[in-house]
Amino acid sequence: MIPEPVKIEKEQNKEFRQKNSAARDEQWSGFQTDEQRADADWQRFLREKFPKAKGRQSSGADGVLKTHNRLELHLAAEPLGLYTGSADAPLTTDGRPADPDRWMVIGRDRSSVQEKIREISREALRGRQRAQDAKDKKTRKLHEDVKKKAAKAGPANVWNVTGSWSIKCPYLEENWGHGTDECTLDIYAEERKGGRQMWADFDFIIITGVFRFEKLNSTPSKPAALTSTPARASRKRAFAALPDSDDEEGEDDDNDDDDDEDDEDDDNDDDDDGPTPQAFFLGPNDHPSSRHAAWNFRWRGEETGEGEIQLNSDEKLCAVTFHGPSGTMLKGVFESDFTGKIPFTGVRVGDAVSRGGDPDGKWRKRGEEAYESARVGRWR
Repeated sequence: MIPEPVKIEKEQNKEFRQKNSAARDEQWSGFQTDEQRADADWQRFLREKFPKAKGRQSSGADGVLKTHNRLELHLAAEPLGLYTGSADAPLTTDGRPADPDRWMVIGRDRSSVQEKIREISREALRGRQRAQDAKDKKTRKLHEDVKKKAAKAGPANVWNVTGSWSIKCPYLEENWGHGTDECTLDIYAEERKGGRQMWADFDFIIITGVFRFEKLNSTPSKPAALTSTPARASRKRAFAALPDSDDEEGEDDDNDDDDDEDDEDDDNDDDDDGPTPQAFFLGPNDHPSSRHAAWNFRWRGEETGEGEIQLNSDEKLCAVTFHGPSGTMLKGVFESDFTGKIPFTGVRVGDAVSRGGDPDGKWRKRGEEAYESARVGRWR
């Protein structure tokens, strides 16, 4: 004979399980999408979606799931004899990346699952091409407007390169872009007590930050691989390697008198592991032009995922050359630990706008002190 307390406990447990099951069933029936059901209970969803039918291989059609839990679903599907795969999702109707950006396909027949994946991939590719075509068309229109405005202003001894630039960097776009991602560059000048400087805010998809252009005719500071070249002995300006181009305009060397003046400046610069502040202050005649088209720059910034500052990025010497009508086009080399040395090109698509914030402050907040502060903060 079962003791009365034990009997009561068993009845209560049974009642609880029944109520709990009824509550789960009620919640289940309220789900509107396969994604909701899959996220709530992967195994139940798969059993109901793909029930085994006697005498038939499958009684459930291939399912396409837009979920972030692809690994969990794959692990739950495998013991049930289901095949899974994923594909890049098509862009949304307004041309934005879908969320999630990959869709999962599940089914009992491997070939049909693979065909569905190919179908989704083809649609995703078409959508990205449409988005790219629309973006290119808009960029061409904006660039033509900039060129017309520059032409109306007439010939100029110097080029106004400040403003918004649309940048193409195939390496970044192909590896990290989603069809709508775009590299951008906003160049601007700043007058300070110490002199004039030229800056740029950049967004290169996986890295964002600040360019800081070096003055003309300055012998580049370290890395040593650049300063150990014969450039100093020949008193000619040294540049980081630029992509090959048929457009050689703007790469004329400065006259000997200018070089001699800069030799004196160079002797006053500290020979340390990075550029001195004086390296960034431009001379009165330091303006982009057909004679001064090639410019070195340093950069500081952070990766866009975790926001980690790229320490010592300003030790890398990069370069850009302006060309085209009134300097409305550019080509350059960017270097980072993430990417190595990669080429990029660009066209100016807008005039300069007033900048918010202090460029020096943007530079300092991406330095070693800021890096250490952020690093310590992550471990607290």
